[in-house]
Amino acid sequence: MRRIVAVLGVLVLLLGVKLYEIEPADCGYAGEKTAYEDSLRYDFCGDYECAIEAIEKLGGKILWSEELDCGVTVLYAYSPRIYKSVKLSGDRINIMTAINGERVSIGSPMLEGSY
Repeated sequence: MRRIVAVLGVLVLLLGVKLYEIEPADCGYAGEKTAYEDSLRYDFCGDYECAIEAIEKLGGKILWSEELDCGVTVLYAYSPRIYKSVKLSGDRINIMTAINGERVSIGSPMLEGSY
């Protein structure tokens, strides 16, 4: 249930449509949306599978991933459904996702702030 709620929240945020309150089941952290000058971001409770599902629902294809020393997994993806993108390491990306324990941060075109 919380995967469905998280994916819906991400879709709504990245498509620029008004977000409604999100109440994932069994999760003390309901979600937080943030708009930076050049990007959008959504944080929610979830795991690696939930992050993959959110990227797939956005039509994204994961181009590469990396494991940071602090235990955070970062996924870089591209979706033709999202207009704005940036060039990073020779590839165009427009979905950046970080999984840190049971917290997922997803941003477009890049994550801004800490994760």
